[in-house]
Amino acid sequence: MVRAYIATLRAVPPQAPPTPPTVRRVTGWLTRHPSTLSEDERAALKDVLTRCPELDTAAEHVRDFGEILTHRLGSTLPAWIDAVDTCQLPGLTNFALHLLRDRDAVTAGLTLHWSSGGTEGAVNRIKKIKRSSTAVPASTYSAR
Repeated sequence: MVRAYIATLRAVPPQAPPTPPTVRRVTGWLTRHPSTLSEDERAALKDVLTRCPELDTAAEHVRDFGEILTHRLGSTLPAWIDAVDTCQLPGLTNFALHLLRDRDAVTAGLTLHWSSGGTEGAVNRIKKIKRSSTAVPASTYSAR
């Protein structure tokens, strides 16, 4: 009787559930523009978001912030911060509160078309050159 039962267990291979997507993969899906996602990625993201309502809410806020970034809608930042604060999602709420610390600068950065990116790049390049020219090659340190 035991042999017959074990034979039935061996005959049907167990169906393993599909592996869940990694955190990095889901984060990539959330932070990319929806039009760049493949059909499989959209379906997998939709499945993940239906299983976790908090993540669905966070995804909406992330998309809204992406719109603020890409369309330079800095004037809508206070409303976005209030909406995030209302939801009380730990990661986003902390991020929003840190934006509030320097709200004027963040709003200007999200509204104005000019930036100091070129200047910062030049300064970093000069620092890199300076570090590489002051380094002493290992061959000058010879054992005597």
